Amino acid sequence: MAIKSKDNRKETMTITLELKDEIVRRITGELMIPALAIIGLVPSGMSNKEIGKELCCSEQMVKNYLRTIYDSTGMGCRVELVLFTTTHPELLEVSRLARDSYQQKKQLVKA
Repeated sequence: MAIKSKDNRKETMTITLELKDEIVRRITGELMIPALAIIGLVPSGMSNKEIGKELCCSEQMVKNYLRTIYDSTGMGCRVELVLFTTTHPELLEVSRLARDSYQQKKQLVKA
């Protein structure tokens, strides 16, 4: 499965990982890389502001992506997301890869 994200310059970044869990495969196919990166930071107990700082984006952007995550997954809150990630560890691995990719992209944009 490939996860793609387009930045402002229309370049494409791809993360490839073989996903065995159908639910995780569906979620990763529907969400953009920043949203996937956020999924892995929520279980660590970080606030929206702290997540924004970690990903070099605004707190509002984090809130918007969380709403997208909740809408795409059918979850309604952080607790449900944390419980889901504990039962679907593949999603945390995808999130880690997405976070690494997103941070690399941000560094390239700054340069």
